[in-house]
Amino acid sequence: MSSQLSQGILPISQSTLLKHQKRVRFIASNCDNRGGVGCEGSSQSIVQGGEGVRGGECTDEKIDVDDSVGKEDLEFQRGVFGSRGNGFLADFPITGSGEAYGDCGDYFTVGCLNGEAHNGSNLDGVDMTSNGYFEHHRKTCHRALCPICWESWANREKDKASRRLSRFVLKGRDLKPIHLTVSVPRRLYGATLSELRKQAYLSLKSVHCLGGMVIYHSKRKDKVGWYFSPHFHIIGYGWIVDVRKNYFASGFIVKNIGIRKTVEGTIWYQLSHCGISSHHHTVTWFGALSYNKLKVPKELRKKRFCPICKEPLFRMMYVGRGDPPAGDLPSFFDSCDNWIQTRRDFCYDD
Repeated sequence: MSSQLSQGILPISQSTLLKHQKRVRFIASNCDNRGGVGCEGSSQSIVQGGEGVRGGECTDEKIDVDDSVGKEDLEFQRGVFGSRGNGFLADFPITGSGEAYGDCGDYFTVGCLNGEAHNGSNLDGVDMTSNGYFEHHRKTCHRALCPICWESWANREKDKASRRLSRFVLKGRDLKPIHLTVSVPRRLYGATLSELRKQAYLSLKSVHCLGGMVIYHSKRKDKVGWYFSPHFHIIGYGWIVDVRKNYFASGFIVKNIGIRKTVEGTIWYQLSHCGISSHHHTVTWFGALSYNKLKVPKELRKKRFCPICKEPLFRMMYVGRGDPPAGDLPSFFDSCDNWIQTRRDFCYDD
């Protein structure tokens, strides 16, 4: 205890442990009353997931604190109940597993028809006199479940999260984000996501995690396929202690994976196979980085401008003869007579 106090870390009080234990027992009893799958008995069998090495997968890793999940348990979880989400209130589809819209991934054109301002200008050695500047972009719905556009959603969330993490400062110290996982005990598999999140926050507070972002994963993957195994990935700050004490108090396993080489890469990877629900946020913030404690100015969307006359780019429609320029051309020039402006809104960087 003296070493912890010397580092500025306070031990968990007995009242906090009792409150945590009481809350977990209350949720577990509610799971039994609801008849939730995986809530019977007091089994502490857990499969802990870290960062998988096979693109976009949470792989299995056995924990020594108790017996691992048996083969029959896994078969039951990925069977009628686990694979289709029946019986598990916190079982959601993963990123990119939905259906795309009809125009997702199609090309659209933006450009500048200010030909007079382009007279006498050169772009990459081409005379732009009376010509317009144009760019091709892909349409995206920015939905997490879209199999075509989920990457654009993940990139947006990654950029926002990285900006928020970089704004946190603790008494002038240069802190580096760490990666944690919090695994749910099997007796709480029938609980709702809101209940599981509350307990995950309590566990993170118990192990002295100051705050950060929380990404919920409802499934893990093995050689057979995906199966229900709820856990949370956290990118945040803190000095992690009392992990064993928290486990015996709540049954939640907190694993400190450590400092990441690329924070943005870790965030993007975890978003690539997280649980998606229309009733819950995929990414939440807690502790010192929660929305009511850390204020981060909203970043304005950046307009795209013509590299020649510096005027904003607008949506365009081709009205010339023959086929329009191929969509695989990122930027090109063409006669202004072949295009008309279809919208008055600007084109933004996404």
